[in-house]
Amino acid sequence: MTKAKWSMPWLTVSILLPFAVVAQVTAIKDIQETSDASGDSPKNGETVTISGIVTAEFWGSSNNRTFFIQDAEEAWSGIMVYNYDGWNTFDFTGADGSTVNSLALGDSVTVTGTVDEYNSKTEIVDVTAVTIHGVADHLDPIDVLASAINTGSATAEQYEGVLVRVVDAVVDSADLGYGEWSVADTSGIVRLDDVMAYYYTPADGDSLEEVVGVLDYSFDNFKILPRLANDVVELGVTRIQRIQQVLYSDLIKAGTDEESDFSYMTGDTVTIEGIVTMPTGLSYAGAGVKFIYQDVNGGPWSSILSYDPDSTAFPVLYEGDHVRATGYIAEYSTGPANMTELFITEPIEILDTGLDTPPVEVVETGDLRWPTEAEQWGTVNVRVKGATVTNNDLSYGEWAVDDGSGSVRIDDDSGEIAAWQEENGRPPVGTLVDSIQGWVYHHYGSNSDSTAYKLEPLYPADIVISGGPPVIKDYSRSPCVPKPDSTVPVTGSISDNSTITSAEIYYAVDAGSYQSVAMTNTSGTTYTGTIPATSTNGARVHYYVK
Repeated sequence: MTKAKWSMPWLTVSILLPFAVVAQVTAIKDIQETSDASGDSPKNGETVTISGIVTAEFWGSSNNRTFFIQDAEEAWSGIMVYNYDGWNTFDFTGADGSTVNSLALGDSVTVTGTVDEYNSKTEIVDVTAVTIHGVADHLDPIDVLASAINTGSATAEQYEGVLVRVVDAVVDSADLGYGEWSVADTSGIVRLDDVMAYYYTPADGDSLEEVVGVLDYSFDNFKILPRLANDVVELGVTRIQRIQQVLYSDLIKAGTDEESDFSYMTGDTVTIEGIVTMPTGLSYAGAGVKFIYQDVNGGPWSSILSYDPDSTAFPVLYEGDHVRATGYIAEYSTGPANMTELFITEPIEILDTGLDTPPVEVVETGDLRWPTEAEQWGTVNVRVKGATVTNNDLSYGEWAVDDGSGSVRIDDDSGEIAAWQEENGRPPVGTLVDSIQGWVYHHYGSNSDSTAYKLEPLYPADIVISGGPPVIKDYSRSPCVPKPDSTVPVTGSISDNSTITSAEIYYAVDAGSYQSVAMTNTSGTTYTGTIPATSTNGARVHYYVK
C-alpha cells in the first residue's frame, strides 16, 4: 500500500492506494550458468520466478511429472520444471485468471518455485504458481555438434534443459538398454532416450536428417529427449508415425474444435512404405478404390489410408504386400470428423508380397471414444475383447459393443461384413463377444457424443462370438396366486449367441417329479409357456426354464 496525502488550510486528507506486487523475474541463465566443476546452480535452494516458452509439454513425460521452458535461443537458457504428483493434477492460472489443468508446447508461462539440484541436474521444484499467458512463437532448436553435448563434453552443461538439434547423423548404436540409443555426426556420438513417445525404431546405420529434443541429464549421462515423432527425421522414406502423431495438448483441443488433430505435415509431399492391412476392393469406396497400409513395427500412429476416385488408379493389393507410395498429405473431412490420408500421385511400387501383417494391439472399447485415446489408432488394426452387444439397431448398419469402459460402434464398411449382416442380422443385444478385430475409422459422427470413431472388421472371422450359455432373464407369471383350476403363463427373455432350437419350462407339484412344457418364441427374445392347473388346493409348484 502507498499512502498519499493532500493538505489544504482547513483540511488534511490521507488515502491508501493499493498496488500489485510483481515478483522479480529471474533469467534462466542466471540459474543455470555456472563455472563450478560440479555444475550446481549458484541459486540452488532459492525461490525464484522465471518466465519462458514451453519447449516440451508434460503430457507424455514419465507420469506427467516434467515440462521444460526456455527464455532465449542460447546456451544456459532452458530448465526442467518438476512435480512429483504430476502436472495433470496441478491448477495452472490462465491469462484470464481461470484455472486450467493443462499447458501446451509453445505456451508463454511464468513459474514460481525452488531451484534444486537432483543427481547433478538443475530443476525447478516445489512450484507454487504457474501462469499461462497464451501461445507464443515456438523457439527454434539450437544447432549443436554431438561432441558439444555428449557426456564428458566441457560444453554439455550449458545446454542442459535447452532445445537442441543434431543434423546429418547416423544411428551408431540402436540399443543401449532402457530405451536409449545413440547417433554419430562428424564430431562424435550422443545418446537419446525414450522418456517421451516418438515412435521411431532405430536400426544401426540408419541415416537421419536431424534429431531434435531437449537435453537432459540422468544416470550420469547427457541425453537428447525427442518429444514426438517429427523430432526424429529419417533420410529418404518418411515413416508413417511422423505424419500421424500430434501432441496430446492438441488432442485435448480436438475434442471440441474437431480440427486440432490435423497432421502437422498436411500439404507435404512424401514417400512412405508399409504393409497392406486392408486390401483394395474389400471396403466401400464409391466408384473409387482405397486401401490401408501400416508401418512394419505397428503400434499407435502407424497406419494410413489412401483413396482414389478412379478405381483403376491402384494395382490390386493384398494383405501382406509391402508397398512404397508417393503423394501428398491431406485431411479428408466427413464433417466434423476427419482423417489423415496420403493422396498418391505416382505409381505404387510393390516391394514384396506375402509378409506378416504388423501385430494387432488389444485396446478397450472406451479407448475408441475420444481423440486423446482414439486418434492414435486411426486406420490401425486393433482388437477389443470381452464385450457385450449394447445396441443392434443403429443407423447405417452400425451396432455397438461395450467391455465396461464405454461403448464403441461397429460398422460394415467392409463388403464381407455388410453381406454377413445382411444374411444373419446384427447380433442381438446382450450377445457376448469374445473379440472383435478391425481398423479404426474416424468417419462422420461427433466427438460430443463419442460417435466419431468406429471399429471396422474386415471379415466375419474377425468377430468371435462367445460360446457360453444362453442368457435367461426377466421372467414373470400370471396370476401371482393361482387358483387350483388356473393355468399359469410364464413369460421371459432368452438370448443366445447361436440358434435357440427349443426352450422348456420344467415344473413339479409339491414333491412330485418334474414334468415339462414347451415354450414358444412370441417376439424377439421373448418366450412364453403355460404351466397346467394343479387342481389341488394349497399346492406348491416349483419351476425353472431350460
